[in-house]
This record gives sequence, structure tokens and C-alpha cells, in this order.
Amino acid sequence: MIRRILLCWSGWLLATLPLAAPLAAQSAPDAELSCRVCHPGPTRALAESPHATLLQRADLRGKVCASCHGDLGEHAVALEPAARSRPPAVAAASCKTCHPGRELATAAAAHSVTTVGSGARPLPDPAREALAELRERQQDAGPQFSGFAELGYRFVHVAGSREAYRTDVDLDPGVRLREFELRGRRGGDAGASSSPGLRVDEVDLRGRDLGDPRWDLGLGIRQHDAYDLDSRYARASYHYEASGDFHRVDRNSATSDTTVTLVTGESWEVFGRVDLRDDEGFWLTQRIGNRNLPVQTVVDGVDSPRSFRGETGELGVRSTAGPWRYTIAAGYRVDRGVDRWQYSQAATANPAFVESEDFTSRTRLEGPSARLSLGRDFGDLRIDASTDYWSHTRRLDATGAAAGFDVAAFTTDTTANGEGFSHLSSSRLDATLRLGDTWNLLASAGYRDHREKMRLIQTDVTTTPSLSSTVTVTTDVTTQTVQRLFDGDLQLQWRPDDTFEAALGYGMAREQLRVPDLQPADPEDFRRGEQHDDGVLAQLRWRFAQHLTLRADGRDFGVDGMPLHEFTPQRSRQATGGLEWRDDDRHAGVSVRHRHDDSDVSSHRLDSTSSSIDAGAHHVGCDWNLGYTFTRFETATLTNFYFDPDPNPQPTVVGFSGETHTWIAALSTTELDPARFELSVAHTRTIGSFDVQTFDLRADLRFHLGGVGDAGCEYRHMRYADEGATDDWNGDLVFVYWRAIF
Repeated sequence: MIRRILLCWSGWLLATLPLAAPLAAQSAPDAELSCRVCHPGPTRALAESPHATLLQRADLRGKVCASCHGDLGEHAVALEPAARSRPPAVAAASCKTCHPGRELATAAAAHSVTTVGSGARPLPDPAREALAELRERQQDAGPQFSGFAELGYRFVHVAGSREAYRTDVDLDPGVRLREFELRGRRGGDAGASSSPGLRVDEVDLRGRDLGDPRWDLGLGIRQHDAYDLDSRYARASYHYEASGDFHRVDRNSATSDTTVTLVTGESWEVFGRVDLRDDEGFWLTQRIGNRNLPVQTVVDGVDSPRSFRGETGELGVRSTAGPWRYTIAAGYRVDRGVDRWQYSQAATANPAFVESEDFTSRTRLEGPSARLSLGRDFGDLRIDASTDYWSHTRRLDATGAAAGFDVAAFTTDTTANGEGFSHLSSSRLDATLRLGDTWNLLASAGYRDHREKMRLIQTDVTTTPSLSSTVTVTTDVTTQTVQRLFDGDLQLQWRPDDTFEAALGYGMAREQLRVPDLQPADPEDFRRGEQHDDGVLAQLRWRFAQHLTLRADGRDFGVDGMPLHEFTPQRSRQATGGLEWRDDDRHAGVSVRHRHDDSDVSSHRLDSTSSSIDAGAHHVGCDWNLGYTFTRFETATLTNFYFDPDPNPQPTVVGFSGETHTWIAALSTTELDPARFELSVAHTRTIGSFDVQTFDLRADLRFHLGGVGDAGCEYRHMRYADEGATDDWNGDLVFVYWRAIF
């Protein structure tokens, strides 16, 4: 069980090393590294699209994805697999930033390409001719309807641990509507909106994976230069049923978000957004038995049903009036949660009596928020500033009853309530100054202030009937957490021509921390302190020959203001380098990446070095790609709470030491109509503190049947093998489908 937990944890850390992706994806800024990790295919497609220039624009400064897709914060913390959680759609207003006065279909700029080895199922890829025909229809008079659908039946065979398969994949047999989209557009000149009253120029209904544990529906309604409504509803089921008594989860969630934008003038927009989230499920946890006994016991398999409901709303206005660009918005948030845990068993000290707990805890977090962003160009100087503020109140109410036996049978009734606050303010300033035609000076600074305070009052009334005794104990505790972070960097960028770009700069970070003093008697408890980190930044991109490009990046500081936990780095450095050769039909490249993090507070250390090589070509109507990545990984952390709860926790070193090998290969036909064939293979082997192998093979063959659509069959074989564990499994999935554009 511990090996599987470490595998999940180290896999998350290894995901920050996207070297198995093609080198074309490596030009995206490091600030959006998580976008490249979870969506390597779209990143590569962006680098090969007409929008590739976005990756080199200095003014975006690590906001390439956010510049079109908007705020990606909620998406980044959704904790859903990337293959099942798409980023926010591009709004029409994003296109107007670079294409003023034009109405563009955002879907036409999609860059949905799946990289081999990502484990993601490729999105539908309709023929270019069919899409061109659909766009031409939009110019015709009268209403126009078009759509796309992929419907099929999945067959599944699993050998080995079905619980582990359900944990890792969770795809069942049956009919599935894997993708569909239905569009309706008002014919004629969609740009003419002079007629009075409410009118609909465009309706877009879309859905994905209907019938699977994770599916979603979306609806868009739009009137040109008047309003834009976009709504999405998603449901998801998550299970963790691998071996072990403690870590078992069964969770169901539903989320919906609706955004309405009203165009009130040539450069004014009023927008509103409502997000709803519901979670229901249960966890199997552990509890400490009778705490009055000198030797305490652990109770395994305690049912802990939990529910959560969150509601967030925001109303704002954005404008590009005059020389200023700005957004002003205010919102309100309400989160409510209910946690329960209960068990009953024979008392440890005397099995003739019952030892039990039945507790319920209710929490509430609510309060307003506000954000403001301003931007302006002063000739050669571009400035963008933003600030966000959240002020929330916290409340806790809990009740419970316990029973047990020590010297005699007893019962304990507990009531607890707590009140407090959580304040968070965050500001950022970015500036770009052009120093002639070839030089730019880039500056960035940010400040974050996060404060939380909570007072908890708990009353325990213990009654021992046989002793005619009643004892009341009141606990009054006030906890306070403070985290203040200031960071910034200054870089000088030189770009004499399109073949060479270099930047050199210096960055610094200062982070002040204060955490609750949970054990005043422990002199070694960390209560407060300050972390410093300073270092050099360097970047290089040089196309020194017609088909050869050299890339290198280095960063020698990295306090990042993450939530307080044991992996927050006190010092950090990163370095990457690569050499790429590419012509019209072939490409090859090598790259290397090094990362180091450490923290004296938690005795945490991480060192990893990865190198990769990949190559590909287009030949005789086929595309092929090959790649190999080697990673050496060592990490260790001194921790008290990484494993199951312990009544007397002792510092324990946990971590991983070993290496990972990943091989990928892909082949697809592109010019063999009416048939198309795709084959991809990914194999990973991890050797070290634990030994794990994974294998993923996917083959897809489809035939074009003229105006009827495409008929296809997808076969997928997946295998997971953990040496020394009982969670091995292999699965064969066959999906027979029909795909059509209409």
C-alpha cells in the first residue's frame, strides 16, 4: 500500500518533467508549465499553428494560455485527469484583442493534438474539407444547422485486480456518446444586429463521454455585439479501491458554471459568472481508540461520509476605452461542508463493553472578493497591474458522542464551535520597456498576504455511571497562520533577428511564515521564520542553421508561496537545454532538464535529472514519431504525518530513489483515404525504492463511408505491474463507433 501511495506522489512530481513531449512544446513559458504537462498535445499544436507567435511574445510573460482561455486557476486545481478535464473555452473577446473589428469562430482555432504517451484519448479530428464546408454554410441565407457526433459501444475485459483497474481507469462496457456538438446559426449577415428585441444568432450544444463516470454538457447562446452566454455542467465519479484498509475513497461530484457577457458599447462589456459545486462521498479513515489507556490502539476502516456544496458568484465590467485596459469585478462565495465519522466495536480493555464514536462536524466559509486589473501602453513602455482580495469568515460547529471502558464503562458527549477569518490579498505588476528594435527590459513584481485566525472552544463531558462521576473539560485554543510573500525579477532581453533570442536577469523572493503553535512544550516546533532566495535567470533560443535550433533555460531561485506543507521549497533551481533539427517533413531533438529543491525547515530535498531524445517524419502518407526519456530521481522528507495517524508521531524520512525509463512510438496514416489508421505505444518502467511497469497500446482503424460518415474500431491494451504488490492488472478495451459530420 505504501508503495502505491509513493507511486502516486512521485508520479505527480515526475509530471513536472515533460521531456517526453516533442521539443516544439518546450517554447511555452515556464510560468504555465502545468499546462504543458497535462496538455502536451495542444501545446505542440499551438507551436505549429498560425498562433505560434504567442509563444515568443514578451508582453505575455508566461500567460500564453491564460491570454486566450482566461483564468485557469480553478481548472488547475480541479484534480481531474487531464484527459477528462478540458480547459475553459476561448471567449470571443479574446480574439478581439489581436483581431479588432472581426468576428471569429473560436473553435476554428482549436489546437487539439494528443501527444503519444500522454494516456489521453484523441479528440475527434473531422476532415478539413467538411469543416470548410460548414464555414461556407454560415454565409448562406436562412438558418443553418451543423453538428458532429461519435457514438459507439465499448467492450471491456479485465484480468487481475479489478479494484486497481477501477481506481486507475474506471471505464465500463456499454453504449457511449463519446463526443457530440450541435450548432445552429442564423443565416445571412450575422453581424447585422440593428433589429430590436432579443435575438439569437448562434446556439452551440456540446457534450462528451456521456455514459462514462466522467461526462459533461455545455450550452452556448450568442447574439452578435449584444450578449454571450456559456454554460457547462459536469459530473464525475472517483474511486480509490486499491489494496489497503485506510486509503479507500468513493466520491461523486457535480459542477456547473455559467457566464453571461453583455456588450454595452463598442469597448464596454458587463459580465457575470455563477459557479456551483456539489461533492458527496465517503472515505475509510482511521481513528485513535480509547485515549485514556496507556497503550492506545488504532481503529481501521472507519466510515467517514462527507458532503460539500460551494457557490460562487461574480459581477464585473471590462473595457478598452481610450488608452487604458481594465477589468473591475466583485464576487461572493459560500462553502458549506459536513463531515461524519462513526464506528462501534468491542472495547479493547474489556470486550464485554462497547467502544464507539459518532461525530458530526459542520463548516462554513463565506465572504466577498474583488479584483481589479489595469493596463496601458506609454509608447515603448507597456504596464499591466492587477490586484485581488478575498475576505472570508469561517465557522465550525461539531457534536458527538463516544463510549468506552478503562477502569469502568463511560460515555463522553462533546460539543465544539469555532469562529475565525481568512484574508488574502494578492497584487502583481508587469512591465515591458522596448529599448530600440532589438532590446527589451522586462520587470515583474508580486506581493501576497495570507492571514488566517481561528478560535476553537470544545467541551467534553465524561460520565462514569458505576462511579457516579461526571467530569467536564473545556479546551480554548486560538490558532493563527500568516504567510507573506514578495517576489520579483528583472530581465534584459536581446532579439537581433528571428533566429536569435537571449535573456539574462536576476530574481528574488522573500517569504515570511507563521504557523500555529500546536505543541508549546516542544522547543523544536517550527513556529515562525523567513525564507530568502535570490538567483539568476537566463534564456537562450538560437536557430544557428536552417534546420537546427538550440534552446537553454536556467533559474536559480524559486520560493513560490504555495500553501504551507512539507514540500514548499526554501531554495530552488532549474535548468533545461535542448537541440532540435527540423525541416518540412522530419524532425529530431535531444533535451536535458535538471531540478533541485530543498528546505531546512522540513529537511526536504529533491534532485532530478532527465534527458530525452525524439524523432519523427512524414513519409509516403504516414506520420511516425519515436521517443525515449530517462529520469534519475531522488527525494527525501522528514515528516510526522505522511503515514496513517499515530497517537505519538515520530519523525520519519519518506521519499523515493530510483530511475524511470519511458519509451513512446506512434504511427498514423494521413493520405490513404478512405481508410485511416493510428497506432501508439507507451511503456514506462520505474526501478528503485519500488518497481513498477505500465504499458499502453492504442490502435484505431476507421473507414470513410461517403456522406454517411466514418465507421471505426479502436482497440486499447493497458497493463499495470507493481512488483511485490497485489494490485497488478491488465485490460483490453474495444470501442466500435460511428462518427459523422452533418
